[in-house]
Amino acid sequence: MRGMLILVLALASLPGCQQKWTGDRLTMTTYHSFNDSPNQGWRIFAVRGDYSQAASLLSRYIDANQPILQDWQIATLRFHQGQMLGCQGKYQLALQMLAKAQAGNLPTTGPAVLGLYVDATIAFMEQNRSGLQAAHTSISAAEESPANQVLREKVAVLQGRFNDSYRDAWIAASKIRIPIDGVVEEDMPASDG
Repeated sequence: MRGMLILVLALASLPGCQQKWTGDRLTMTTYHSFNDSPNQGWRIFAVRGDYSQAASLLSRYIDANQPILQDWQIATLRFHQGQMLGCQGKYQLALQMLAKAQAGNLPTTGPAVLGLYVDATIAFMEQNRSGLQAAHTSISAAEESPANQVLREKVAVLQGRFNDSYRDAWIAASKIRIPIDGVVEEDMPASDG
C-alpha cells in the first residue's frame, strides 16, 4: 500500500501531469484533457450554458497550474475565458482576457492560426466590422489545413452574426464540426440543445 502511494505521488510530479477541477475537487489531468475533451474541464459547463462556471473554472485551472503550463497553453485558456465572459455579456472583462491571450503570441501563421481568430473575436466584441473583415482576410490567406478551414468557417459565422450577441454567435460557431486530427484549441463540441 505504501509503495502504491509513493508511485502515485511520483507519477503526479512528472511533467505533463496537471491539475483539473472536477466539481469542487482538485484532481490530476493533462492540459489537453482539461481543454480539449468534450466531457471534461470547462467544456462541460460551456455546453450546458453555464458560462460563469466555465470562466471561473478556467481561471482556477490557470492559477493552479501556471508553473507547469506553457505560455501558449495559458494564452489559449485565457482566450476561452474571454469567450465565456463574452457569452455572459461581460464584454469589458472578456476583452481584457482576450488581450492577455493576444499577448501570449498565439500563432498567426501555420496550420492553426488561432491568434487571428482571437483578433476576429476581439473585433466582433468591439463591434469593429473592418477589424473583423481584416481578420477574415488574414485567415482566408492562411495555409490550407483542417484547422484553418474550421477557423475560416467560424469567422464567417461571426461575420454573419455581427449584429447578434457574442453568446448567440459563439453558439452558432460552436456547431461547426471539428476534424479529429485538427489542432484548433478553440473548438467546442456541437450540442443539440
